[in-house]
Amino acid sequence: MLKTPEKIRNLNPSYRDYPSLIRGGHTFSIIRASSEKISSHKNQIDLILALNQDTIDFHKNRFKKDSIVIYDSDSVKLESLPFPVKATIGIPAEKIIKDEKASCIIWPILLRTFL
Repeated sequence: MLKTPEKIRNLNPSYRDYPSLIRGGHTFSIIRASSEKISSHKNQIDLILALNQDTIDFHKNRFKKDSIVIYDSDSVKLESLPFPVKATIGIPAEKIIKDEKASCIIWPILLRTFL
């Protein structure tokens, strides 16, 4: 779990991007967590949950060497990262869906697991 009440007092969506999605597109949220007051967002990524390749490609200039990448290993390729990151965690979503005879709602469930 990323969130522990005694350690993290502020969990603020400090920035949300809502482009016109009529023709499709990338949408994201930046969430900052801290035991101190949060007054702004940062441009570098500590942890990213990449549900598709667009997420990695769109944010590749925001990674740093100690970033952590959690990603769908069935659809995301990490070769486009500008340099090796601290940790990568691949989750084979398609395989999980097939093996468990689950629906495609696996990502909201996995997302909730991390938050």
